[in-house]
Amino acid sequence: TRPDSRGSATQGWVSLLNDAGWDVFRFDRDPYDDEVETATAQLIAALPLLRQAGYQRIVLAGQSRGAWHSLLAAGRAPGPIHAVIAVAPAMHGSDGRNQNGALDDWRRLIGALPANGPRLAAVLFREDAFDPAPSARIERWEARMQQRQAPSLILSPATGPADHGAAAQLSFTQAWGLCLLRFVHEPTPPTGTLRDGCPAAR
Repeated sequence: TRPDSRGSATQGWVSLLNDAGWDVFRFDRDPYDDEVETATAQLIAALPLLRQAGYQRIVLAGQSRGAWHSLLAAGRAPGPIHAVIAVAPAMHGSDGRNQNGALDDWRRLIGALPANGPRLAAVLFREDAFDPAPSARIERWEARMQQRQAPSLILSPATGPADHGAAAQLSFTQAWGLCLLRFVHEPTPPTGTLRDGCPAAR
């Protein structure tokens, strides 16, 4: 009964990674077999196959449920993962505002992330219908990231598109795409909580 989004357009900022030399493999979940545990296990099972194929730096990047799966995988099998980009991570049903315990789910999810790696970036939008409390999620992310040694970043744009699918818009790619590329690509990436733009490269 879930919509089948296989074949939908990839968000534009992903092309910036591809243009910079990163190979992009798309993990499309079958809507008839799209349970959180099943899909996360499939994603984790693919990581050693990428290693066997010769890939040294693996980035998991996802939108909504895909972002949630990526963070779950980083908590359970962090070894092969260089970085995670979690865009509007959600798994709270058709409307996040109606889901009890959404913040507890978030706390458990980020609490399971290892202290020493991988790099972690999250994009949280201020008017996301699947996020009942963006400010509270940011506060919990910041507190958890202070306990980690690996680079971490949170983007919460103060202006521009702000709904659940905002990262699919060209204006997001133009404003923030290079920041995400720098986060996975540079030895000293941008970190912290950014709302008004990415700092210049050092």
